[in-house]
Amino acid sequence: MPMPAPFVADEFLERHWSAISSRLGERRAAFLELVDGRARERGFDAGVMAARFANLCFAFGSGFETRPENEWALAILLDERLLPWVKLHQLVAQGAAELQRRGGDATALAAQLQAADGKLVDVFDAIAKPPPDAVRVVPPDARIRPRLACDIEAAELRILDSAWRQEYHLTQGQWLRRPVDTVAPLRIDANHPPPERFTVLTRTVGDEAPCRVQVRQVQHGRCGLGQHPAVSWKGERGSVEQHDEGARSAAWPIDVPAAAADALRLLAEPWPEITLLQLPSCGLRDSGVPRGSIDLQLWAYCAQQWLLQQQREAKLGFALPDPKASPPAVKPTRIELERDGAPRSTERWCRGFDEDLRAALAQGLQGVLKAWQANVKDATLQAEIGLFDGKAAMTWGLREGPRGLASPPVQRVVADLDWSASGSLHLQGMVEHAGAKAQLHLRVEGMARLQVQIERLLADVDLLSTMQTSVLRWRWPIRVDYDPMADDDGTVFSEVGPCSGSMTGSLGLRPNQAEGGGWAWFATLAIEPVSTRVIVHDPLLGRAESHLALLGSVTILDWSLA
Repeated sequence: MPMPAPFVADEFLERHWSAISSRLGERRAAFLELVDGRARERGFDAGVMAARFANLCFAFGSGFETRPENEWALAILLDERLLPWVKLHQLVAQGAAELQRRGGDATALAAQLQAADGKLVDVFDAIAKPPPDAVRVVPPDARIRPRLACDIEAAELRILDSAWRQEYHLTQGQWLRRPVDTVAPLRIDANHPPPERFTVLTRTVGDEAPCRVQVRQVQHGRCGLGQHPAVSWKGERGSVEQHDEGARSAAWPIDVPAAAADALRLLAEPWPEITLLQLPSCGLRDSGVPRGSIDLQLWAYCAQQWLLQQQREAKLGFALPDPKASPPAVKPTRIELERDGAPRSTERWCRGFDEDLRAALAQGLQGVLKAWQANVKDATLQAEIGLFDGKAAMTWGLREGPRGLASPPVQRVVADLDWSASGSLHLQGMVEHAGAKAQLHLRVEGMARLQVQIERLLADVDLLSTMQTSVLRWRWPIRVDYDPMADDDGTVFSEVGPCSGSMTGSLGLRPNQAEGGGWAWFATLAIEPVSTRVIVHDPLLGRAESHLALLGSVTILDWSLA
């Protein structure tokens, strides 16, 4: 079966391989059909690729790749890493070299093979790119294909202009900024495949000069199409392209939108801006596996570094049911925040500690009083609660991962926390039980303290597990006292206690559940069910023992501030 136009195997054989055509004689048609079948078996589509394989068969004979002296050809054809066009190119290049090595008449055959191959590709290139004045329908799969070796030998990506990057370090009790070590460049070659992403830590739009990404590449061969070397960087906010000599070493600034940096969120990890870096090539080599074009995602993050320092001494007093009697806090909370050495406003956070936390506690204690009132008369509540008293300092921000530019960034967190919780709660009220009366007093007093230093510098250290040490938990037991009140018939409480139940709580940092991510301060406070053993003495009936339920489960506080 002859090849489709524009390549007519019989005509090509007669024109470029006349000696072989004469020797074949009447067997020429059978030979061409055999060659066409071999091309299909080797995975070469009809058209220019099947035609080039046929040309090789004209030079070496049908089934040449199966002969012992042509093991080099079989190795190329069986290499699944090579694309069909690359296989054909290497078959012609190495076939010609093999013929020249043999010497004698084979030397002229080598030149004939290369010349015929070039003429053949010319025919198909003319179809793919007709003259401007020609009226011709071009097949949809027709295109100009590379003929000369053109590949990327190696590429290197590095970050320029990053001397401004600094991190906060605790040094002799002071938080000082220190320069970040220079990041090693990323190399891509036969022994270093491109990573999934290329990470850049830079500034936001509107800041001072951001980092620049420099791309350098070494070419293998020379592009016969005049298209390479080349480099392009494409993103939603624009693109950069370089060609020819300018593409061998190109650099351009990379920044991220201010929205991607976000602000005022504890331990927030900025969202990246993802763009595409492309280093195109023909992906053609005379031998070996081509490197081919490099397409690399570039993930740019804001490199901002935060420092937060907090100091608080605020015992919150409450006297219910008359909230006007509640004493004010001792001192307002002091929070200082800076980003890369520049102070930032913390008004919202200070208001959250000094106003929102107090309001949430007041509402929760109203619920405790209501539950207490269900079991006693003339109920009152007095409380003094301190949460997050003490001081804390924390710094966070992104840094390069363990593989530098080739790995996702790591959220660096260093914290020195010294927080305490204290509580004093007094519930009072008159209870009537089994004919006896008493003034009951439920009391809770307790203190807990958290002193911890947190350091998360590496990706293999889980941030969530590390930050669990920032949480303080406590359980303070409730005790009961009573003042018996004698009735006319002499029935009286003779014993009250022991009492079950505790006040439980926690405070610290946890992932923010609301929109926006990051972490949040949080505090919880609750009362577990309270009951007590009572013994009532009746002058006629004697002693009677029973249990008295005083309070059910009550949630006092579930507060967070992000």
